[in-house]
Amino acid sequence: MSFTSYTRGLKRQIIFFPYGGLSAFILFFILALLLIMLFSGVVGFALARAGIPRYAIPIIFILELLLSSVNVPVYKVRSYTEQVEYEYVWFMGMVYRIPRYVYAPNIVTVAVNVGGAVIPTLLSLYLILVNLYLLPEFLLAIMLVSIVSYLVSRPVPGLGIVTPAFIPPIATAIIAYLVAPFHPAPVAFVSGTLGTLLGADIFRLNEISNLKANFVSIGGAGIFDGVFLSGVIATLLI
Repeated sequence: MSFTSYTRGLKRQIIFFPYGGLSAFILFFILALLLIMLFSGVVGFALARAGIPRYAIPIIFILELLLSSVNVPVYKVRSYTEQVEYEYVWFMGMVYRIPRYVYAPNIVTVAVNVGGAVIPTLLSLYLILVNLYLLPEFLLAIMLVSIVSYLVSRPVPGLGIVTPAFIPPIATAIIAYLVAPFHPAPVAFVSGTLGTLLGADIFRLNEISNLKANFVSIGGAGIFDGVFLSGVIATLLI
C-alpha cells in the first residue's frame, strides 16, 4: 500500500501536514501550553488535597519545572564494568577478530535531582510536620510502600532503576486508605513520595554498579519522575 501516487511524472502527496513554518511552531506551542495547564491543574489539585496551601502551589509547580534539570552530585562510587576488547589473530593469511571480555574500572557519580527528589521530599516533610498526630500512620505507610517499590523495581543496565508506572501509586492509595481511613490524602502523598524514593532508589544504591553508567541521578526525570508522580497519582486515587 502506498501513500503517494504519480501523475504525469509528478509526485503528488496524498497525506500531508497542513501546517508548516511559523504556523506549525504556534500550533505546537499552544498544544504544549494546554498540556502544561492540564498537568499543572492535576498536580495542583493533588497537592491541595494533600494539604499544601493553595497560594504556594503555583510557586511549587514553577520550581519543579525550573529545577527538574538540576542534579546535585552527592558522592562517587568506583565500580568495574564488563567491556569487550578485540584481539586480532593471523592464521594462514587470514585475520580473525576474537572478542575478549575484561573488567575495566568505572567511576559512577551519584546525584540528586532537585525537582524530582529534593522538592517532593521537602513537601512530604512539611505535611508530616503539620500532621504530627498522623506520625505512626505516616511511618507505617512509608515502610509498606517502600517494600512494594523495592519488590517491583529492577535495575536495567544502560537505563536505570525501572519501576512499573502504576503499581506503586495503586498500592500507595490502598495502603493509605487502610492505614489512615479518615485522613488518607496526606498519607498517600507522603508515603507515595518517600516510600518510592526509599524503595526504588535509596535501597538500590548498592546495585548502581550493575547499571553500567557513569552518572546516576535520584529523581532524575524531575517533575515526571516516579518519586513525585507516585505521590500525586496516589493522592488522586483516594
